[in-house]
Amino acid sequence: MANKRNKKRRTRPDNWRLPKNAQAYFNPHYDDDFKSRHPVLYWLTVIAIFVLVLVGPLVYLYLCSCTLIFESLSAFQLIVWIVGFVSSFGISIGICNLFLIIHDQYLGHYVTLYSFIIGFAVPAVSLMILD
Repeated sequence: MANKRNKKRRTRPDNWRLPKNAQAYFNPHYDDDFKSRHPVLYWLTVIAIFVLVLVGPLVYLYLCSCTLIFESLSAFQLIVWIVGFVSSFGISIGICNLFLIIHDQYLGHYVTLYSFIIGFAVPAVSLMILD
């Protein structure tokens, strides 16, 4: 009985780390099976992913446009703004990673967690510095 419990625990997938075939997710032909079974859903999810990639940076640009005058930025403020803008893609990566569960391409909880932390923390700090 104890062996069956240990066996069940070992067969559960480890969703915290990257899957062993994570490199295959970036192969363009990895989705061919899903694309052939669900052609309309595939293209809808691809369009949704492109939109989700832009969500974080667009929100950051909106928040910056409310508080900054871009003509009078110093070099330090420009660097802080660029770092905040680039790291705001972390939010998009986390959202897309959750969304890619549909395609069976989830990269793990660590990728999602770290991208949300970086995507929220660094732009928030940069906005505080820029104010």
